[in-house]
Amino acid sequence: MKNTFIVLADLGHLRAFQPQAAEPGVGREYDLKEIKLAPLTHTPTPISEQVTDQAGRFAQGGGAGAARGCGMSHGEAHNLKTEDERRLIKELASRIDAVLAKRSPARWILAAPSAILPRLKEALHPTSKKILVDTQGSDLTKLSLKQVEARFFKPIDQVA
Repeated sequence: MKNTFIVLADLGHLRAFQPQAAEPGVGREYDLKEIKLAPLTHTPTPISEQVTDQAGRFAQGGGAGAARGCGMSHGEAHNLKTEDERRLIKELASRIDAVLAKRSPARWILAAPSAILPRLKEALHPTSKKILVDTQGSDLTKLSLKQVEARFFKPIDQVA
């Protein structure tokens, strides 16, 4: 695990960790050091904030011969949620690629919600995919540093 990065991601957060030698007597070989990353520029936005509740310009009403001035129907969302997710995944992959290129780890582990994990892996640069050694389909971005360490490192007495 010496040169193994750990990356935690979801649609609104990205965290990266680099192992470093642990202090003697703490019961494990490595501690994690969180790498400070700038916040994502594109964050999830509720659909209700992206579209208004005013009617769009889609004519509603009868066919030929219908009276003019019919009411207007409500606009369509046109897959806004899917498009928003696509943009977020693209930005996440780009940011992950940049962090990995800057730090040059030998290998890395990715944890992201299982709903986006396959699309996120697909969006990564081939160089990043090549050194990816493990994935976990879980949202771990809100865990504390100690919880992340406990999840990825076993105590020294359990290491075989």
